Amino acid sequence: MSKIVVASINFDTSDLIIREKVHFTGRKKLACYDFINENEILSETIILSTCNRSEIYGVIEDESKLQDFLKIFETIFHLVPEEIEKNIELKQGDEAVRHIFEVAGGFKSMVIGEDQILGQVKDAYFEALEAHSSSKYLNKLFLCAIAFGKKFRSCSGISNIPTSVGSIGVKLLKSKLQTLKGKKALVIGLGEMNKIIMKYLLNESMDKIYIANRTLRECESLGIEVELIAFEDRYTVMDQVDTIISCTSAPHSIIKDKEFNKNFNGKEMCILDLAMPRDVESTIAKNSGIEIIVIDDLKEISNESLKERVSLMENCSELMESQLKKYYKSQDSSYIKGRDNSLVG
Repeated sequence: MSKIVVASINFDTSDLIIREKVHFTGRKKLACYDFINENEILSETIILSTCNRSEIYGVIEDESKLQDFLKIFETIFHLVPEEIEKNIELKQGDEAVRHIFEVAGGFKSMVIGEDQILGQVKDAYFEALEAHSSSKYLNKLFLCAIAFGKKFRSCSGISNIPTSVGSIGVKLLKSKLQTLKGKKALVIGLGEMNKIIMKYLLNESMDKIYIANRTLRECESLGIEVELIAFEDRYTVMDQVDTIISCTSAPHSIIKDKEFNKNFNGKEMCILDLAMPRDVESTIAKNSGIEIIVIDDLKEISNESLKERVSLMENCSELMESQLKKYYKSQDSSYIKGRDNSLVG
């Protein structure tokens, strides 16, 4: 009998070091799909990879394959059995179904109810469609979960309380530096997270914001407060700034200790590194006056709107149950919607 399963490593179950180890690069995703197909472990697969979670959703036809399912993490990421047992959450059947609904709704996010996760769930679904790894069971599950995520944000009004990982990162950075007014910053990378961060920085009356990005064309509409520099020139301005903010998708660190120290002038600096895996070599923090903030540090920040967000989620618990019932009613039908179709339903 077909059963939906999910194996999850996330910020609640695992520390930053383990999450870095089990982060899905494009190459790791391909290796995972190949391993699953070669060993006939799952009949369908969707991989969700964010800075806070690495999850494999699947449809398993044979209970005896569950151990092989967990061995994916041993084979692809070289986790030892003890690490697998300690860090991986395995959910099956109804638990797995509820889990993706809660993830899509932002219930499981570090910043509860944040919007970014819904886009990441959509991206995971579309990637699986393009890889031909998802079929009727996971297509239906993810479409219903995405529809719930959209409906929950619309009905609850939670999106009217603007809080995100990026905004909390800037808030913490501001508290460390006392103020951002008149400060200089180097922003490395212009992915979704740093685009959110830039919106906040541009409202802080900073003296100068340098942006180092591999493609400078993406940065041209950001305004006169921004100075664009080539990615390979990122070290040349480090002696001029009060803070460095980095969040790239690089599979390795892009701020190296040796190169940083060549350009470091000894002034106090706070570095915000929200990448997964981390962009900044941790040994840089050994320099006097240097503090590095990583994504797990944001968990310790008291979120002023947390109580209000949790209350809105609790008030929408009936919506969750009704959408789950809708999903189960539709189990006998299968359908696929591509990128151009509305995700309702």
